[in-house]
Amino acid sequence: MLRPPSSPLSNGTGEDPIDNGASGGAELFQHRFKLLAEMSSDGVCVHRDGRIVYANAAAIRWMGVDPAVGLIGRRVAEFVHADSYPDVERRLQGLQREGDSARPTEVVMGRPEKSARDVQASSTRIEWNGSPAVLSTFKDLTAVKASAVLKVQAALLDHVSDAVIGVSLTGTVTAWNAGAEAVYRLDAEQALNLPVNEAVGAPLDAQSDPYRRVRRLHNVTAPFGWWGAI
Repeated sequence: MLRPPSSPLSNGTGEDPIDNGASGGAELFQHRFKLLAEMSSDGVCVHRDGRIVYANAAAIRWMGVDPAVGLIGRRVAEFVHADSYPDVERRLQGLQREGDSARPTEVVMGRPEKSARDVQASSTRIEWNGSPAVLSTFKDLTAVKASAVLKVQAALLDHVSDAVIGVSLTGTVTAWNAGAEAVYRLDAEQALNLPVNEAVGAPLDAQSDPYRRVRRLHNVTAPFGWWGAI
């Protein structure tokens, strides 16, 4: 069982106030832990001796596993990218006592390559069903990294004299550099979130080359892209 810490749901001895038996209290705490984990958008799993003994719905979804089959019994190494696994293994070996934690670090999760994603992983040594185990949580960094890249690109594009416009796949303006302000005589504040047709003052064919380029970028990175040299 996952041993409950001292909390309002515990009397500090590992026994739940609702059930004075240690086993019953730990059982109830584990049940509550699973309920909370299933509501989390982060991946959560418990593993022992390198094998997964619990995984929430988010973790199952991220790993592309059939929910009916799940992750129980699978080896952790199957779902950590080969480049990240040696560091993950070293970090886990450092968790010697209950309560030991490894600081959050970036890890590439997922195999094969096409399902890989950057996550921030945190791990803590716990007790699960009476035996030592590790609780790991994974926060998806895909959107955070994509946003950071776009911010850098946007800053760089303000130093470009050409008009460069960021558009969503639905044709809404998401970025408007200084060059676009000069060419179209429209401030970025006014252009953002407008239909690109309205912002540039001309109809644009959704099948035109710029839109096709945006779609290709979307397939590789994120649900938006850069459109330049209009």
